[in-house]
Amino acid sequence: MEDEAQRSVLRDRYIHFDAWEDIARSMGKGIRWVYTVHGEGMAAVEKILEACSDLQENAVDTH
Repeated sequence: MEDEAQRSVLRDRYIHFDAWEDIARSMGKGIRWVYTVHGEGMAAVEKILEACSDLQENAVDTH
């Protein structure tokens, strides 16, 4: 994941278990911005997981 804001929001939420309001405050942003960046970050994670799944399926098919 290349976007630093997405990475920070996801890390703060899912690793540090911070509340949405605390994330917004620490980043100097509004709560709606945090929700938007979170959604974009989750979409990016989903793409990464799909790519990994595709790679794994291709590796199994070639063996």
